[in-house]
Amino acid sequence: MNIPGLSCVIKGSRLILTADADTRELLRTEFPNGECSDAQLADILEPLTCNSELDWVLPEYTGDLTGAPMLGIYGEPRIAQRGRLAGC
Repeated sequence: MNIPGLSCVIKGSRLILTADADTRELLRTEFPNGECSDAQLADILEPLTCNSELDWVLPEYTGDLTGAPMLGIYGEPRIAQRGRLAGC
């Protein structure tokens, strides 16, 4: 799903998504109860994440116990103690 009125900007450590009025109305029509699946969210945000520094972050990388969708910017990987990958 390519939504032309959707844009993003990174300010400090925050990702700010902006949708114009037409895009907000389109999203309200597409998702009338205000909920969408992780796959639908990924589809909506794909044009913003492809060929950018943004990537979907796995919960294992942050130590989270849930699989809530997270976007982030990976740093340079480094080897931590005991040979595990750290700093992603």
